[in-house]
Amino acid sequence: MIFDIKDGEYRVNGAPAFLMSGEFHYFRVPKEDWRVRLELFREMNGNCVATYVPWRIHEPTEGNIIFGDIGSRDLVSFLELCKEMDLSVIIRPGPLQYSELVDDGLPAWLFDSYPQICAQRWNGKRIRVPSYNHPLFLEKARKYFREFAKIVKPYLRANGGPICFVQVDNEVMGEQIWKNTIDYNRETFGIGKEDGLYATWLIKKYGSIDKLNKAYQKDFSSFAEVFPAEWNEKSSVGDCRSCKDYFDFYLSMTGDYLRTLTEWLYEDGIREYICHNSANNSMNGLFDTIIEKQVDNFLLASDHYYNLDQSWKQNNPTPQSALRVFFSCEQLRNMGMPATAMELAGGSCSDFPPILSEDLEAWYFTNIAMGLKGFNFYIYTGGPNFENSGLTCDIYDFNALVHADGTVNKTYNVAQRFCEFLKQNPWLESAHRKTSVTVAYENEWFCSEYFGYATPIGQLDRIKMVRNGILYSLFASQFAPEMSDISKNIPDIKKPLILCASDAMSKKSQENVVEFLKKGGNLLLFTTVPTLDENYNPCTILKDYIGIEYEKGPYKRRTVVYNENGLKTYNVYITGVCSDNFSLGTDLETGDCVITEKTVGSSHIVFAALQYYKLTVFSQVQLLCSLLERLDTQPTLIHSNPHIFTSVLEDEEHTAVFLMNLYSGENTTDICGCGVEEKNVVLHPMEVKTLIYPKKL
Repeated sequence: MIFDIKDGEYRVNGAPAFLMSGEFHYFRVPKEDWRVRLELFREMNGNCVATYVPWRIHEPTEGNIIFGDIGSRDLVSFLELCKEMDLSVIIRPGPLQYSELVDDGLPAWLFDSYPQICAQRWNGKRIRVPSYNHPLFLEKARKYFREFAKIVKPYLRANGGPICFVQVDNEVMGEQIWKNTIDYNRETFGIGKEDGLYATWLIKKYGSIDKLNKAYQKDFSSFAEVFPAEWNEKSSVGDCRSCKDYFDFYLSMTGDYLRTLTEWLYEDGIREYICHNSANNSMNGLFDTIIEKQVDNFLLASDHYYNLDQSWKQNNPTPQSALRVFFSCEQLRNMGMPATAMELAGGSCSDFPPILSEDLEAWYFTNIAMGLKGFNFYIYTGGPNFENSGLTCDIYDFNALVHADGTVNKTYNVAQRFCEFLKQNPWLESAHRKTSVTVAYENEWFCSEYFGYATPIGQLDRIKMVRNGILYSLFASQFAPEMSDISKNIPDIKKPLILCASDAMSKKSQENVVEFLKKGGNLLLFTTVPTLDENYNPCTILKDYIGIEYEKGPYKRRTVVYNENGLKTYNVYITGVCSDNFSLGTDLETGDCVITEKTVGSSHIVFAALQYYKLTVFSQVQLLCSLLERLDTQPTLIHSNPHIFTSVLEDEEHTAVFLMNLYSGENTTDICGCGVEEKNVVLHPMEVKTLIYPKKL
C-alpha cells in the first residue's frame, strides 16, 4: 500500500484514503513479536506504521555504527516484514527523536565529548540539547545519516519498498523553547563576528548599521557589536524589534537546519516525501518561514494530544482542546498540507490521569470533524527500552493500544472501530467542511506567544480572543468558521471576514484585507485599527481605506448594549471609542459608541472597539450572531444546544454531520440545515455522533 499526496489529500492507487498509521518501535518490541503485533494492527484496519531509528542505539560509541547485530537493531528485517505485510512506513531517523529516550535519542558521547555543540541561553549557559547548526554537531550527524541511508535505500517506495515518508528531526525547537529559551550559541551563529550568520542576516535586512541603530534605538558602531536583546525583554520598541529580529533569525536558521538534513537524504538517494511534526498547534505557526526553505514534497504535520500528565489543564477531551485541533487543522490546510497528526494520542506516558476508551473515541472523531486527513497513533505498541536509553521507565508501555507485553488494551477496540469507520467512508478524505464565515489570523501571532514581544503590541491578546472568544462563540452558534492566514491569502469574498486586529499587523496582511474589501467582501473588525507594520513602523493602509475614526483608551470591563434590540453582553473589555455614520452599540456607563458600521465601496464594515478573552455567557454568542447577521451571513447548521459543537463535512454525494458532546453528562439538541433535520438527538457523555446522509441535489 503506497501513499501519495495530491490536492491536499492522501491517495492510494489514485483514490482518496486516510493515512491510518501506528507508532511501532522495532527497537522496543521484541523481534519475535513483530509479526503478531503487525497482524493485530492490520486487523485494526491500519495501513502504515511509523518508527524512530535512534542514533543513540545504533552508534553507542563514536564511530561504531551498528545495524542488524541483534533484534533491537535489526531495521532491515523490520522493513522486510512491513513490505511482506503490505504496510507503508514512516521512518524517523532524527537526529533528535524524543520518545522518552535519554538525550532525545542522541548518543551520550555526543554531549560528553563535545559540550560545545550544546545550545546556549542568552547568558551563555549551556543546555543539554544540540545547537542545530553547530558545524561539529552537523559533522557527527552527517556520518550517521549516511549509514542510515545505506540501510533504508533498498526499501524506499521508488525501489519497490514500503517507505513512503522520511521524517527529518522531531518537534524541532521544542526542547529549546520548553526550557524557556531559544538558542544563542555564539559559535554556531557567529555572534560578535562581522561575517557571522547573525550579522550577515542583519546586514541583509538593514543594509547599514545606521538603519539598525535607528530601529533598535542604539548606537552600535558595527554589526559585529550587535547582541540580541534578551528574548522576553520588551521595555522599549527598540528592544521589541531586537527580540523579534533574533527570533526571526532563529526560525530562518531552523529552516536551514531542516533543509540541510533533507539535502543529505537527497545526496544519498532518498527522495521520498520528507516530513516533520510540529509539537502542537501553537508551534505550527512558527513554521511559516521554515517551510519556505523546504523542498516541494515537504509535509508538515502536528501532534494532537488532550492529556499526557497532570500538568495539562484537562483530563479528557474538552471544547477547548477541540478548538486547538480545529486551529491546527486549519493552519496546516492553509499551508497546503493534508491536515495530519503525526502523533495522535494512542495512550499516555503517564498513568495519571488515565486514558479512557470513551475519551479516546471522542477525541478521534473530534479530530475528523475538525478536518483531520491522516494520523499516526502514538503509540500503537511498545516494549522494553534498550539498555540505558529509557528516560522515564524500563518498560515503555504508554498505556498503548497494544500493551508492551503484547496483550490487547481495551482501547484497541476503539481504534479498530474508528479505522473501520474511515475505511467504510473514504469520501471523508476529500470532503470539505461547510462554513459560513472566515476568521483571520497571522502566523506572526504565534511567534509572539513564544518570545514575549506581544504585550506592547497586542498579538498574543489576539490569539486568546480568537481561540477562546470568537471561535468558541462561533462553534456555539449556527455560523461554522473556517480560518485564513491573511498574510498569505485574500479570503473568500463570499463569506464575511472576522478580524481581531492588534496595533501591529503586517503590511501584506493590511494590503490583503483592503483587497478583500475592494472586491466586495464584508468585514467584522474587532478591538482596534492597526497603525503599525510587522516591524512596528507606522503603517495605516487598512485604517486609511476604511476611514473609521477610533480613539484608543485604557481597557475597561463594561456592559455593552446593542441598540437595535436591547441585547446586552457581559465580560467585554472596552478598548476605546469610535464614531461614524451609524452607531450600533454603546457603553452603558459612558454612552460612548463602541460598535459602529459603515459602507466602503460595495463592502459593509462593522467595527467593534471591544474584546473578550473568553466566552462566558450566552449573550456574547447572541451579540456576535447579531453583528454577523448585519453582514448577511448565512447559517451553516442551526442547533438548539450551544454546548454541542457541530461540524458538517460534505462532498458532491454525501453530507456528514458531527455532533460533539465533550462533557461528562448527557446532552440533547435539535439540528436543522444542510438538507437535514433531526429532533431531540441524544448525546451520551463524551460522545461524538456522526450522521451521514446522501447529498440532496
